[in-house]
Amino acid sequence: MPVLTSATHPGTVQDWPGPPFGRACPCQSQAKRGGATAQEEWTPARVAALLAGVCSGLHEMHLQGIAHRDVKPENVLLRLESTPSCPFGVPVLMDFGSCGSTEVPIRGRQDALLEAERAATNCTMQYCAPELFDVPSGIGALSYASADVWALGCTWYCCLLGYSPFEVEFDHQPPCAPRQVDASHLRVLAGVPWPRAGPRSAFSAARKSAPYPQ
Repeated sequence: MPVLTSATHPGTVQDWPGPPFGRACPCQSQAKRGGATAQEEWTPARVAALLAGVCSGLHEMHLQGIAHRDVKPENVLLRLESTPSCPFGVPVLMDFGSCGSTEVPIRGRQDALLEAERAATNCTMQYCAPELFDVPSGIGALSYASADVWALGCTWYCCLLGYSPFEVEFDHQPPCAPRQVDASHLRVLAGVPWPRAGPRSAFSAARKSAPYPQ
């Protein structure tokens, strides 16, 4: 498959030798097979560093005209080797089965319906951008690169709070306990829910300290 041969960035995986094993973060890890995985303290800053690595790999794919189309925590692996900014392991993207062009021309209603059907098949609902549910027939071109960025934001939210933003509700009173709900198109359009105390301020701090390329 051309995607697998061209995506040679260290933030994308070329040869995954076995099944992933989870860690404390919702992403997957190569850390240890056949036994308990090492426990890491997943601070907001470390999650931000992880997502910065994923951003780098995704950016390289987009430069080659390739969109991942199914970015989510389950499709991020952590390699055995580590770096000072990623002591838990270097993050890499995996699962290129849904990949396609970063942009698709939309010439009318028939094209719009076709892309909506493809998105329903290839993209995970909890991480799916709003425009993919009902593709506007007059959009001209549908950007799957932008949809990847949306999904990456949902992945960051999930790594911090434990759920996609569109499958969770929070109690109004502290400690603002989360409860999982069914994801739907209407929830995606309704906006991102935030607990009233704690994690939102931590998210903002992590965002400011993230080692993003300038």
